[in-house]
Amino acid sequence: MDHKNVFIAGCPRSGTTWIHDIFRNRPDVITNVESHIIPNLFKIVWLDLENLNLAGRIRKASRLIFDYKVLNPLQFLFGFSEKYFWKLLKYEYFRHKGTNIPQYISYDSYYKIVDEARVRDGSHVEKIGFIAKEVFEAYFTSSGGSPGKIFVDKTPSHIYHVDFILKNFPGAKIIEIVRDGRDVCVSLQKYEKDWCPDNRQAQIELWKGYIETGGKFRRNSAYAGSFLSVKYEDMLADRRREITRMFDFVGAPYTSETVEEVIEKTDFKKLKVKKGDGAHYRKGVAGDWRNSFSARDEEIVKKTAGNLLEEMGYKW
Repeated sequence: MDHKNVFIAGCPRSGTTWIHDIFRNRPDVITNVESHIIPNLFKIVWLDLENLNLAGRIRKASRLIFDYKVLNPLQFLFGFSEKYFWKLLKYEYFRHKGTNIPQYISYDSYYKIVDEARVRDGSHVEKIGFIAKEVFEAYFTSSGGSPGKIFVDKTPSHIYHVDFILKNFPGAKIIEIVRDGRDVCVSLQKYEKDWCPDNRQAQIELWKGYIETGGKFRRNSAYAGSFLSVKYEDMLADRRREITRMFDFVGAPYTSETVEEVIEKTDFKKLKVKKGDGAHYRKGVAGDWRNSFSARDEEIVKKTAGNLLEEMGYKW
């Protein structure tokens, strides 16, 4: 079905959920929880086995062992057999707790898509592109999708798969949200989830990886029509301007009344359902790092990402 696809990306705790809620409050948008479908498909595909040295294979092995409980070390030295690859993709992937695919499609439907992908011509990468597209399309259709509606998926690590997304979803729009890395560090610490880094070094390195990756597309004019970067601080300063900029970029029609309704529904006073540490929405302010950073924190962040922070317009 010919319809618009929008993918929201950016470092966790940078405001991706806020952007998602802005689109979620449009009546023409079909969306769900963040899927992690594409990033987790890439964890299974052994994209560069032949180009990895032993240390690289061991690092990749440890990730798959942790995520999918794959325990045969020979597979990481010599690669997966085709039979094992499809078994892993078919059964373990669907059950993997880091992928919200069961909220998008039934197992039987997913099973059929994987079987169809297996017999198609092409590489593993091309085949997982087919799987991702079919899963999202099935969800869109079953949720009442039509050519006039917009599918939106928010998964922060989409930033690492921009070219894959644009190849498999022609005409897709990717919106990156950028936030001051120091505030991201504080928000990660306060969020209190298992996946959140618990020290400043790891927190700022996480932010740095996302920002440097996004920079490849921000600075490349070839992506101007498909990649839009929005700053969290600009959203705080003028939501009306930034919301209309995003809607224009996506090609989503709106009236002044539409925008005002979205602004009202996504006001932080209404979004902060829970307060304190662990809340998904916290203060919704810029510069809160000044109330939490120690001198040592500043030293770590300056050494690791000081130049990048300044390049992104964040001053000390």
